[in-house]
Amino acid sequence: MASDRRIRTAKSGCHWTSAELLDYSITILPCDVPAFFNSKPSSDPHHSEFLTKENGEDINDHLTRDLAKLLYLASSAPNVATVDIFAVTFLSHLRYTSETRYISIWKELPLTMCGEETYAKPDVYLSDSSSSILMLLQEDKTVKNTSDVEEKAKLPRLKEMIIPGIVMHGTAPAFYLILDTEELSEAVILGRPPTIKTVVKEYIPEVLRMDKQTSEGMMPLDNRVIIVKCYEAFKRLIPADSFFE
Repeated sequence: MASDRRIRTAKSGCHWTSAELLDYSITILPCDVPAFFNSKPSSDPHHSEFLTKENGEDINDHLTRDLAKLLYLASSAPNVATVDIFAVTFLSHLRYTSETRYISIWKELPLTMCGEETYAKPDVYLSDSSSSILMLLQEDKTVKNTSDVEEKAKLPRLKEMIIPGIVMHGTAPAFYLILDTEELSEAVILGRPPTIKTVVKEYIPEVLRMDKQTSEGMMPLDNRVIIVKCYEAFKRLIPADSFFE
């Protein structure tokens, strides 16, 4: 068997492309609702105004009204700032946070790749009181330095774990369940291909107009109802804080 002579170089996480997925035998597997969520998504009744009033000015609750305004900004002028601010506010509205769970943005997470120190810099991430990562969220920047920080959020070293992730195309999400194994981590650190394949599950909400899914995002109410249900179901897939202790 011919040896793998491809030269791999260190890249920050935000600069990974399909080439890195191929290098490290990572496959994206599109899933339907049962295969991804293991249950039927349903919405929490406390979202009622957000799901029934498309015009933010018609919403009575001021926090929900502010959320609707941020949704409009992130949909009409999507960029890192508008999408991330909406994402943080929206996840808080959906109660992804708690007394022991926190949302942070734009923090460099140390990453060793090909024997060199680089970083991953998610737009938004959910962490617990021990600074362990529970979920990652990234704006899809294709649609248009190593840091020595004192308090480093970290991915715990386990034999195998599932990391929930979201990629935002404006306000249209794609949900992922990322299988991170010890072998994959070592392969990235050493810059060599792993001996086993890694499968990442993907679910894209099935809105009525899939051809306009990314351009419409959550602005139309029918899309909004479906996507909020998906976020609620996805929240149940985030591991308990004790999972990392």
